Amino acid sequence: MAPQELRSYLLTFGFTNSIADTSLFTRKNGRDVVYIHNMLINGNNNAFLTSFIAHLDARFSLKDLGEMSYFLGIEATRTSKGLHLMQKCYILDLHAKTNILHARPVSTPMAPMPKLALTSGTPLAKPTEYRVVLGSL
Repeated sequence: MAPQELRSYLLTFGFTNSIADTSLFTRKNGRDVVYIHNMLINGNNNAFLTSFIAHLDARFSLKDLGEMSYFLGIEATRTSKGLHLMQKCYILDLHAKTNILHARPVSTPMAPMPKLALTSGTPLAKPTEYRVVLGSL
């Protein structure tokens, strides 16, 4: 299945493709909202979702993995108020990867003095490690 084929199919169902994120589609009908992002489907109208997923399955042969619990580093738990998302495991993995898992917590992560300047400090020996951490955040 080509991405363009799925996009065209979703547009015929009344979905709008996000300009900022081309893998995000939304469909709003009154108070009913459906989101599709990276083939995760979520919404507040179960009857429509069930029908829509059946249509998708007939057209594209889907595999329903059930309720999402973990996807791309995000844990998801459905509550009575909606979907609760958190990244606790992702952050713990990042802490382990950067060897700060057992670091002592402090209220201020940096000393407030002296003030930082562009020329202060020494260059990192391995700047790639720093960039990987920033990219992960």
